[in-house]
Amino acid sequence: IRQEAVEKGLNRLYAIKAGELMYDGAALAVADLHTIEGDVGPASGNIKFNGSVNITGSILTGYFVMSKGTVKVADGVEASLISADESIHIVNGIKGGSKAVLRARQDISAGFAEMATIMSVGDTTLENTCLNSTIKCNGTFSLTTDKGKLVGGKIRAKTGVSAHQIGSKGGSRTHISFGQDY
Repeated sequence: IRQEAVEKGLNRLYAIKAGELMYDGAALAVADLHTIEGDVGPASGNIKFNGSVNITGSILTGYFVMSKGTVKVADGVEASLISADESIHIVNGIKGGSKAVLRARQDISAGFAEMATIMSVGDTTLENTCLNSTIKCNGTFSLTTDKGKLVGGKIRAKTGVSAHQIGSKGGSRTHISFGQDY
């Protein structure tokens, strides 16, 4: 925060960066990290922030989080929108209900994805299952564990796909393409 004297005894304060104004009882500061304690839902409303966002709970159905930085979610994501100018990291998974959309200008990682649309300029990494989802990434799409099953949906990954199991005998069709910019 920059301070300028404007009149006798009066000062004007200017934020030197975008973010959240913080006051600790002694000083003012602008933080480029916004933390949501609990869920993004009726109590918090939608979130639009010029820095990174940490969420200690989940993002509930129908809500959005838009960030100029990275979005980190300590629990899961329901049918919601997440947009990040950097990366998105979800500790648990995405239960999209055919309505969840995640888009990042860097990487996206999550525990699993069900019926979601995920778009990243970098890599997309899931630990476990990817079920009936649409994935577009200009990096590699990876399922990292032995439980990493890719069943149904459309996968478009510029530099390739890595999964323990792709498709199922009686399940939905799984479409995969790679080698192009998406």
